[in-house]
Amino acid sequence: MTRFAKVGSPGWTLVDAFEELLNESTTPAYYRRAREQLQVFERSSALLNASADVLGLSQAKLDDLFRLAAALKA
Repeated sequence: MTRFAKVGSPGWTLVDAFEELLNESTTPAYYRRAREQLQVFERSSALLNASADVLGLSQAKLDDLFRLAAALKA
């Protein structure tokens, strides 16, 4: 898993950052419920795109993430 910068946490990953974001009290409850019920990540997902924006991921980086995931399935 690619490292995702967090001061004081050298092993921090993008997945860790995503989980932390969803657990923040300011994250709307409907996003937390959606994550709990999520079975498939869709590129057009409002949850995914809002999270990527907050985490500073460009649309190109998000596309790269989906290409990587597609390669892992094959």
